[in-house]
Amino acid sequence: MLEVVKSILLLSYNDLPYYLKHCFLYCCIFPEDYIIKRKRLIRLWVAEGFVKDRRGMTPEEVADTYLRELISRSMLQVVAKNRSGRAKRCRMYDLMRELALSTSEKEKFCTIGDGGKAREGGKALRLSIQTNIQLGTSLSQLRSLLVFVEHMTPLPSGFRMLRVLDLENIKLKYKEKLPDELGDLFNLRSLPSGIVKLQRLRNLNTNDMNAGYFLILKMGGFEQVMWARADLWKLKNLQVVGTISANGGIIKQLGNMTQLRRIGIAKVRERDQTELCASISRLRHLYYLVIGVTNEERFLRMDALSSPPPLLEKLFLYGKLEKVPHWFGSLQKLTYLSLNWSKLTEDPLSYIHALPNLVELILVNAYDGRKLWFQAGFLKLKILFLDSSPQWTDINSSPRLKNIRIEKGVMPSILKLYLIGCVELKRLPQGIEYLSNLQELTMRNVSTELKERMEISIDQRFNTSPISICCLF
Repeated sequence: MLEVVKSILLLSYNDLPYYLKHCFLYCCIFPEDYIIKRKRLIRLWVAEGFVKDRRGMTPEEVADTYLRELISRSMLQVVAKNRSGRAKRCRMYDLMRELALSTSEKEKFCTIGDGGKAREGGKALRLSIQTNIQLGTSLSQLRSLLVFVEHMTPLPSGFRMLRVLDLENIKLKYKEKLPDELGDLFNLRSLPSGIVKLQRLRNLNTNDMNAGYFLILKMGGFEQVMWARADLWKLKNLQVVGTISANGGIIKQLGNMTQLRRIGIAKVRERDQTELCASISRLRHLYYLVIGVTNEERFLRMDALSSPPPLLEKLFLYGKLEKVPHWFGSLQKLTYLSLNWSKLTEDPLSYIHALPNLVELILVNAYDGRKLWFQAGFLKLKILFLDSSPQWTDINSSPRLKNIRIEKGVMPSILKLYLIGCVELKRLPQGIEYLSNLQELTMRNVSTELKERMEISIDQRFNTSPISICCLF
């Protein structure tokens, strides 16, 4: 019976379009029952060269369609979704993984170093280290190395064809440095344009950064913001940089890193902000941007950004805004907007209500007015998070928001509403009954009056559409 099932699964594999076959086989490079992050997987596919060009789409967007197709064909199992309902983590079914492993072995697609038999030497193209094995010294043809053990044995030399280096699972303590052997990889001039994904990289130590071979540099794993070398900009093929601490040299040269798709910049000084806007306007491929000042009392002046990145999907701003940036309304692809510490005196909603793809809106101490009025738009918004909690540096400040009004037809797709720290709000938002698709209402640190009125109001206003209510007072 098992052989019959395997033959059926083989038919499913053979029925895959050619561009999906390698993507499917690649999933077996992860250990058995491993929970695979969506973003990690699609970036690896892109780095491996599995993703075809599609007009008007980034490689990551194309790879995401590949993932959805594999899921729809039951080749991968979704184990977690994000708040917008998209797959966030997945895994391989056991029988599917067996099929992928056997096919990979026949096609010499990858080698699994898990303590069993593993092909070593020059034949290995992709190597997945899943136990502390002793590597061979001749791996000159290796294209990809993924390490899934927590503590890495010294890396051998000779990775002259290496494209992918994934060390996300390695655990390093805060002051522990990466093995010195990695320096040898940085200096290889024959390294093809590909991905070097160093999850816990703190500094780039190389004498020659002009080569610019690195496609992705993910700097993460530490709580504090990292300082980047002033000559980081010379890596012109960089696509992803985690949150780095700003300095004048980095900000001035940032515009030369035109392949960037994702970056976070913290501790931005006021004197550098005009230069920062000029650099960001040159990053036409950017889809994810985080900008923050040194503390919540500092101003973030972003109005000098005359031409924002047209592909921008996620935007996080941390700092006081004198006014709403005029370019907000042009962010046609924006799905996620987070404004923190903005303390705007003008209602920001009129600038963003018409954004056609906005799904999630986070406002944390973003508005100092007394009334927030949702007059129109927000047609695709699913999650609204309003937090007016006093900031720890200004604990005696008087919260201002006293009234929320929602007009009929606004936010027709809203699923989740969060009201946090709105202690002056004495009643539920006026017009909340119009939110017919609302599923969850979460309130924390709100007024006693609102608590007392809540149950009556909910019963009266949602008599046909029960919702889940979570209150923490």
